[in-house]
Amino acid sequence: MASYNYVDPTNSNLVCCICRTPFLDPVSTLTCGHTFCRACIVEALQHSSQCPVDRLPLTLEEVVSANSIVRSLVDELVVECPSPECPHTCQRQLLAGHLRDSCSYAEVPCPTGECDQLIPRKDMESHRCGHTLITCHECGTQLSSEDFKDHEAECLPVSLVCDFCSAEYSRDLQSSHAETCSEAIISCVHASNGCSWKGKRRSFTPKHIPSCPYEAIKGFLSLHESKMADLREENLGLRNKIDALQGHLQNATRDLHAAKTALGPWYTQSLAHSIVERSPHVQQRVTSSTPHVTESTVSSPAPSTSADTPDIFAPYFPEDESFSAQASPEQLSSFSWRPLHGTSSNISQAWDPASLTSRPVAQNNIAPLDLSTTLEGSLSGLRQSVVSLSASMDSFGRRNEIALTNEALRVNEEIRSLRANIHGLRMQVHAIMMDRNAQVTGRMQEMPSVDGPWTASSRFIPGGPPVPSITKL
Repeated sequence: MASYNYVDPTNSNLVCCICRTPFLDPVSTLTCGHTFCRACIVEALQHSSQCPVDRLPLTLEEVVSANSIVRSLVDELVVECPSPECPHTCQRQLLAGHLRDSCSYAEVPCPTGECDQLIPRKDMESHRCGHTLITCHECGTQLSSEDFKDHEAECLPVSLVCDFCSAEYSRDLQSSHAETCSEAIISCVHASNGCSWKGKRRSFTPKHIPSCPYEAIKGFLSLHESKMADLREENLGLRNKIDALQGHLQNATRDLHAAKTALGPWYTQSLAHSIVERSPHVQQRVTSSTPHVTESTVSSPAPSTSADTPDIFAPYFPEDESFSAQASPEQLSSFSWRPLHGTSSNISQAWDPASLTSRPVAQNNIAPLDLSTTLEGSLSGLRQSVVSLSASMDSFGRRNEIALTNEALRVNEEIRSLRANIHGLRMQVHAIMMDRNAQVTGRMQEMPSVDGPWTASSRFIPGGPPVPSITKL
């Protein structure tokens, strides 16, 4: 039903922000938790993939059925019957049953099933259309209303004889005679309550009524019947609620199945049974005594299982032999750097980066996650492990940077020492070349003894003649 007429003012928390009416088939968003009518949010998402309230990104897959409490609150709102002539008011969830079963002004199809006309329920008995069957009072023949007029002109009256008083009467008076015949066998008016009397109509009032045990309590019986009618209506409402709850239960079952699929190996049937069977005080004691998840608990190996038991975690984390050859951050940080002192004689002992790979690395097999804990605990432990690994890698990087800086300083000192030595050799070679040049030209001054002082050549004497030099040996 598209709209309802509500008797009392509606709580603003139960009003859809799109259509501004109480929720119809309410749904909620997983991202921001807002509630809308299903038809309203589906139409809104066709125009824009955003939440109409806070404009956050939203898709149709993120819209689920609202909480059962919200559905119950909107279903229990009191509404009026949509028929203007009907004064009936009831809860919104009971209105469909009222229109289907008891509303006198609700339009129903023609009872013949061959007419497309809709008529009020109260006029269904008096409705006459071309397909309605009419019984002739004279001959008892059933004809359609279209053929009945022609039959009335041809039908001859037939007299009937009463089986009880032998009186004759026409067929059209049969029902009235059966209600007034004094010799007819009738039952007590309290037969529905348990009275078993049957007799002639003329002896019912003067003889049976004064002695009928149900006549004295007919007031109580009428009250009981009214209460039973109220209980029937209440049972009808409860039946509708049960149908609605069954729908909610089916939705919850589908959500639970999706959650089981998403949890994967963390959901095991034995673990679920153990949680259900655990008593409240035992569960509280176990929870209080369980330590917080740390890096050591996550890195510890899982409980051992037999070889016949399949590993439910294997499809999610396949084995990789390359992982077993990696070293832990603690092992990498324990590598020592050889101190090297910068001299020209130990230049061959410089640090070789390949020396790290030449050392044997201890194998460290990565332990699987502990499936005996909760998913939240495993994720928390993984986060702690990642944080610890990040800190170890940062510390290792800093130490490596300091070692490389020290090594670079030492290499620079070695290079400066080599430059000084090469410069000295260059000066000595230059002096030898100058002497060689003087000997070749023959203009070299007389040299004293080996132990005597050295006299510069004429090319170094101011004012002397220029002497060609030899620049190559």
